[in-house]
This record gives sequence, C-alpha cells and structure tokens, in this order.
Amino acid sequence: MKYARTTEGKPYLSNKVGQFRCFNFNVSHAGEYVVIASHPDCVVGVDVMEVDLPNKKETIDDFFSTMEYCFTKYEWINIKAGSTGAGVRAHTSDKRRLDQFFRHWCLKEAYIKAIGIGLGLELQRAQFTIDNDNNTATIAIDGIPQPQWSFVITYLEHIPGMEPASGLEYIVATCIGPPADVIPSYYEAVIRPSISAEAVTQNLPIHNSYSILTPEKLVRRE
Repeated sequence: MKYARTTEGKPYLSNKVGQFRCFNFNVSHAGEYVVIASHPDCVVGVDVMEVDLPNKKETIDDFFSTMEYCFTKYEWINIKAGSTGAGVRAHTSDKRRLDQFFRHWCLKEAYIKAIGIGLGLELQRAQFTIDNDNNTATIAIDGIPQPQWSFVITYLEHIPGMEPASGLEYIVATCIGPPADVIPSYYEAVIRPSISAEAVTQNLPIHNSYSILTPEKLVRRE
C-alpha cells in the first residue's frame, strides 16, 4: 500500500484498491484509543474526544470563551443548555454542557476531515442540529441543509466489547457523504475519473457499527 497527502495535508491511499470507486479512510485518536472509518464508495470522517476539560485549571466558562469562534449562536445555545435525554451519561450541569460541546466538536471535525478541507473551513459555516435521540445529527452549510450527509454520535463505552479506563468518557462521531462534496484536490486524488459524481450520491448507507481490534489483532504474524 502507498500513501500520499493532498496539498491540504489530507492522507489517502495513492494506489487504487481493486474495483472500489473511491476507497478512503479517516483516523482519529484520544487518550489510549484510536478510531478509524473507511468506505469503498462514499467519503467518511471520524473524530473521538475525551469528555473533559483540556486544562484542568480553567473553568468551563473560560474554556468555552476560547472556543467561541467554532460554533454558531444556535449551537452555543444548545451547548450551554447541556445534553439531556436518553443515552446521556453526564450527571452534573457542567458535565452535561461538556458532553454537548464535544458532541458538536466531534461532528464538525468528522465533517471537515471527510471533505478534505481540514481547518480551511470557517467552522461557523457548518451548523449542526443534534436529534432528540442524541445519536444522530443533521448539517447545514451557510444555512442550507445538506440531507445527503449522515452523522452518528455515540459513547466509545457503548460500543460492544469496549472497556475504557474507569471514570473516563469518550464521544466518537462518524459521518458519511457523497464524494462530489469533497474539495477538488481530494476529489482528484481519490475518485476514479471513470465514475461520475452522480453515481456515488445515491443510497448512502448509515453505519453505526464498530469492530474492536486490539494491537495483537492488528499486527500480522508470519
């Protein structure tokens, strides 16, 4: 396998993979955990974060003030209201707000990584609405809904087979969308020219399943 990077720094598999139209992958890590998403036909993004203040010496309000530019007013209203409903593990007000913050953060990170733009996108252009189940979300770019994209959010601890260290909580967001939405440099690098953009924008699957692989399973034994 051969790897390369786009001019924006997006890594991709430079040698084409069999019959796949646009095999691509995305990786994220937090703490002791690494998550990877891949798909043969659609573009994917993934991001994982520990639900905790990066700097234990600052307050949650101080932390939010440094990240104000990342979210729209609508998103901040939802973040500061805190996560509620089924599947939310946070018990205190601050923890619920952090939970909602990292749900939004992981969604944005997963999306910008999927389309290959990275930090080149002004984050407030992408606005997320998290559904009532707290496990799915929708996106609007510059106020225009993008129904062709699917987003799933879950706790790492809720994945069958996962046993994170006691007391730690991680949120992981995954997205999947049409290759036609990626930036030009990434499109040219990954999409096979013989495949039309329309051919890969139909019937996008929604995946919310992960396979747990230990280091022992990842290392090939001769």
